[in-house]
Amino acid sequence: MLETAHPYVKHDTTTVITLCPGKMPEAVDQAEEALLPHAEALKVFQRGREVVRIISLPMLQEGGGLKRPAGTVQLEPMIPVALTETFDRIIQWERIYANGETRIVDCPSRIAKAYLARVAAK
Repeated sequence: MLETAHPYVKHDTTTVITLCPGKMPEAVDQAEEALLPHAEALKVFQRGREVVRIISLPMLQEGGGLKRPAGTVQLEPMIPVALTETFDRIIQWERIYANGETRIVDCPSRIAKAYLARVAAK
């Protein structure tokens, strides 16, 4: 399974999103804006009502009467965990705490879930 994952590539994280209580829809909007310029390099795009990525099979897969040789290119739906990781690679996420301190944080999983739900609802 690891062979189908994107190799770790840290993209330019000039986009900074500051997470604020009650502003999740805006954070999802900003995440989408940050994703679009990187979509081709990440091989991620929208197909119908889902976000997919292009993968190459690392080994022969057989099932359901089909044989897919190693190297076969196919589309794989982006699951929330994979999209969260992608957002972490291209965006610097920050949170301002009650004491006024700003800290870098990981992308909240609900951002990816909300984005995927939006695409599915279109």
